[in-house]
Amino acid sequence: MNNIRTVIPLSAFKSSLNYWLGRMNEAPGPLLVTRHGRGLFVVQRVDTYAGMAELAIEGQYQLSFQQAMREQEEEPQRPVKS
Repeated sequence: MNNIRTVIPLSAFKSSLNYWLGRMNEAPGPLLVTRHGRGLFVVQRVDTYAGMAELAIEGQYQLSFQQAMREQEEEPQRPVKS
């Protein structure tokens, strides 16, 4: 959550919804909405969310590939019959 720069209470978010949504168009970073001082939810533009999701999927593929390569290197080599 270190990329969240704006933290607002739920009451402020609800009472000024149009303001916050307009601000997100100007500065597309996520908003952390809190209740009683604790994080309740994150509001984020769809395009930035989609970009994060794409990066996460790419990272999963890379980890799977690296794990498969390690497993292949750890397998005992079978002698080749001639």
